[in-house]
Amino acid sequence: MYRAVALALVTIAACGVPMRQVHPVATDPERDAQLTATWDQQIRSVARDGDWILAAAGDDLSHAALYDAEHDTIIEAAGPEIREVPLVHLLEVARYVVVVRPSRMSVADRAASVARARGRLGVVIDVGVVGPDDERGPALVYWASQTEARAGAHEMVLTPGALVKYGEVIFASPRRDALD
Repeated sequence: MYRAVALALVTIAACGVPMRQVHPVATDPERDAQLTATWDQQIRSVARDGDWILAAAGDDLSHAALYDAEHDTIIEAAGPEIREVPLVHLLEVARYVVVVRPSRMSVADRAASVARARGRLGVVIDVGVVGPDDERGPALVYWASQTEARAGAHEMVLTPGALVKYGEVIFASPRRDALD
């Protein structure tokens, strides 16, 4: 069911604008805080190390990050460099969120993907690069999870929405503004 919901929500979007530069539709701040807390609790109850957190600030998924369950953080390529921030930072600015568990990954594989991504912390992102050396959000997640080797698929350009086909949707939030 989550896959159907997520696929209905997912359309292909470019990932070049850092999530913090785009803001969700303005709603009631108190309700937004409650919704963010609810999403945080729901995601933490189902997400595991190495799961992918996909988010939208607008209509389409525009952000991809790798989840570290042990620290309740995400590793993302946003802004000038690859960084690690609390999950809630992403949820606060997301219009909606989808969590994908990558296919064909053991617990050890997922832990290794987090370690691989963590090894890239602080690397400056070259937003002019598109292709195999691209380190923006979806490419970082795809690379750290070794998706090409596991799926046998070579992607030259990735969008957050395209990652859904490489795993199982385990959580899909409603759109923040659809609850008004």
